Amino acid sequence: MSPQKYHRYNPDYAIAPGETVKELLENRCMSQSDLASRADRPVKTINEIINGKAAITPETAIQFEKILGQPASFWLNLENNYREQLARLEEIESLKEQEDVLKSIPVRHMIEYGWIKQQQDKPNLVRELQVFFGVSDLKNIDKAGAASVAWRKTEKFKSDKWALTAWLRKGEIDSAETVCGSFDKNKFKTALCKIREFTQRVDDAVWTDIVKLCAESGVSVVYVRELPKLRANGATYWLDKKPVIQLSLRHKKNDILWFTFFHEVAHILLHGKKGVFVELDQEDNIKEKEQEADNYAAEMLIPAKEYKNFIDGQDITKQAIIQFAHTLKIAPGIVVGRLQHDKKIEISWFNDLKMPLRWATQ
Repeated sequence: MSPQKYHRYNPDYAIAPGETVKELLENRCMSQSDLASRADRPVKTINEIINGKAAITPETAIQFEKILGQPASFWLNLENNYREQLARLEEIESLKEQEDVLKSIPVRHMIEYGWIKQQQDKPNLVRELQVFFGVSDLKNIDKAGAASVAWRKTEKFKSDKWALTAWLRKGEIDSAETVCGSFDKNKFKTALCKIREFTQRVDDAVWTDIVKLCAESGVSVVYVRELPKLRANGATYWLDKKPVIQLSLRHKKNDILWFTFFHEVAHILLHGKKGVFVELDQEDNIKEKEQEADNYAAEMLIPAKEYKNFIDGQDITKQAIIQFAHTLKIAPGIVVGRLQHDKKIEISWFNDLKMPLRWATQ
C-alpha cells in the first residue's frame, strides 16, 4: 500500500474568536450585555470582539477565563491564529497583485539553474522570488541586489534589468557564503601577482585557487552563470566591508575571463567603495572610471612598453604570439584578444590560441 499523501489545509477564510465567544454565550444563555457587565467592559467592546473588529488582549483573555471557563491561552491562541490567517489572506491578494511581474523575471532559467524552486502556482512562485530577492514586494525588486555596481558589458547591447538584478542577487547570496578575512589592499596586490600567472592555466582547479587567494586577502570572487539577455561579463560591488568580484564567464574564453577579472580588480584598487556604477553611459565620470579599469587590466596583463615593442618590432605570427606570451608568463589567447581588440590582426586570426574554460560550462 502506497503511503498516503497529506496536504496542509489552507482555508480561504478566517474565523474570528468572537464566533466562539458568541457560541459559548448562547450555550450559557448569556447576552453580550451580561458578559460586558461581568468583565466590566463596554458593550461596544464585547460586540466588536464578537464581530472580529477588536482583538482579544491578554487582559481580556484572563477575564474570559474567569467568566467563560476556557483558559486565557485558549483565547490568545484563537486570536493569534485568526490574525495570522487574516495576514495570510491579505498576503495572497498581495501575491496575486504581483503576478504581472513574473513575465519580466527570467523565472524559467532561475529554476533550471537551481536558484529558486519550482512552485505549483503563481502566488507561491511570487513568494519564492520574494525570498530570493529579499523583498516583501516584487515591485521593489529594483531596490534588491547590488544597488552600487560597476559591470563590464559590450557597448552594443544593454543588459535586461531583470536579468541583471537576479544575477547580482545570486552573486550576493553566493558571496555571503564565502569565508573571507578582512580586506587587506597590500595583501590583495601580492595575491594578484600570483593570480596573473594562473592565466596560463585552463585546468578545473584554477577557479578554486583564484577564489582561495582572493578570500585570504578579504575579496570575495564568485562565478554566477549568465542569464539570457544579461550581456554582462562581470561586476564589482561591496557587501559591507567586503569587496566582491562577480563573473559570468559569458564568452567562456580565457582572454575575456582574465581581462574582465583584472578590470573588476581595478575598481577595487582604484575606486574603492565610491567607485560604483549603475549605468555605464549615464555620467561622464562613469565612462572615465571604466576606461581607467580597462587601462589597468591592459597594463596588468600586457605592459604598454612590451606591447609596443612587440607590435612594432616584427611580423605578427602565431609563433611570435606564443613566444611573446611565454616571455610575459601569460596565456597566448590573451595576446590574441588584445591584438584583435586593437585591430592589429583580423578578428578571425589565431582564435585557436584562445582556450575554452571547461569548468565554466559545467
